[in-house]
Amino acid sequence: MKKSVILVAILITAISLLPIVGNSFMKTTIDERLLELKGYGLETKRDEASSNYLNSSRHFEFFLKDSQAFTDFLRNYSQKQIPPYVNAMVAGALIGVDVEYGNLPFAKQLSVEIYPLELSPNFADSLKDYDIDFYKFVDGLLKSKSVAYHINYNMINKNFDGFIKDLNENYAFKDGAKLSLDVSGAIFKGKGRIVAPDRISSSIKRINFNVQDGKTNLTLNMLGLSGSSNFESANTYLSSADLASLELSMSASDENLSFEALKIKVNVSSNAQGDKVELDSKSSAKEFSFRSSQGDVKIQNFRSDFALDGLDKAAFEKLTHLASRANNAQSVDKELFESAIDLIAKGLEIKIPELSVNNVALNGSRNLKGFELRSDIRVIEDKDLISKINISPILASENIDMELKIKLSAEIYAELLDGVPLTSVIENYAKQDGENVVFNITFKDEKLRINEKIVR
Repeated sequence: MKKSVILVAILITAISLLPIVGNSFMKTTIDERLLELKGYGLETKRDEASSNYLNSSRHFEFFLKDSQAFTDFLRNYSQKQIPPYVNAMVAGALIGVDVEYGNLPFAKQLSVEIYPLELSPNFADSLKDYDIDFYKFVDGLLKSKSVAYHINYNMINKNFDGFIKDLNENYAFKDGAKLSLDVSGAIFKGKGRIVAPDRISSSIKRINFNVQDGKTNLTLNMLGLSGSSNFESANTYLSSADLASLELSMSASDENLSFEALKIKVNVSSNAQGDKVELDSKSSAKEFSFRSSQGDVKIQNFRSDFALDGLDKAAFEKLTHLASRANNAQSVDKELFESAIDLIAKGLEIKIPELSVNNVALNGSRNLKGFELRSDIRVIEDKDLISKINISPILASENIDMELKIKLSAEIYAELLDGVPLTSVIENYAKQDGENVVFNITFKDEKLRINEKIVR
């Protein structure tokens, strides 16, 4: 009996110590991440902790001391070049972070809230010079944590989800101009590291931005924006995006302009699993509308399919690396150009399986019907390509084979002949195909043919 009591006491003691062990583990893990942040240019200005038996929280304030180190860190996870002015915008900014977690070892989910507290001094001074009251308005938004990014992160399976805090703000300037911003329903989820996830999906219910000053009114409306991405590596991924509607309009005393789009879909993929890279992009839209005082144009059922095949993997990775690392575009122009030519010199194929529109309508009444375009351009491998281009770019034409097929409705063709200079020159090469006009264009052995006729 005595042994049983001792065993029970030991078990109870062990269980009671679990939250202490869990808290120690979480604290150690967070401290390790803080050490990493120092290498990315962030300096910890404040670190406050509070804890009870089952739960703990920590509040941090990070000062962005080295903006160059921070943007260099971001470039490691970005396929796009980060503009140099970003450094000036974020240098010296103050960022707040609240972390909450359970102390039990098996409950390793972090709840993290990230929010800017202070603008960078340069950016703040620019706003003060522009309008001191507007600066105070923006500063107040930051101080009240109105701009915030919330993440729930599971440290065991690396799943995460979260949201961006809804923002609905209005501001009236002294000169009578008014600004409004509404961002709502922004959520996301994924798996992997936050800055470089293996997969992520997100959606935003609404973005509305409006500026008016009495004479001019500028409005941007986006509804139903969503997207997802799966990453196997930096150059092997699949991404998609959907947008239910987009409206951009500007009205002024002498002009009214507007652009609207409905049901836009975009899919982009890259496959670099072998020694070659394949890029593919597909997009579609139910409708595009352009309106102005000069007239209206409505494009219905737009579809495109674009692909780059046979890209040399090493040359492609070098080019993307140079592009993502560039701080000053002028300083790397020559190196980027030579890298791009080297990629082309290895050979590639540009395919457009489809570029089409079902109907083009002018001024709400004239239906011009549609068009289709398909092409296949092959660039033959040539180690001397850069030398040829340096002598004369026209010498590179011997490395190109092209097939291009264009089908235009008779109405669009007539509109082109009437409105675009020099299109009448190609009338001798046009081929009638029912209610359409067709151009089969080939370029091979440095000879250009349109519908089998050599162009001289």
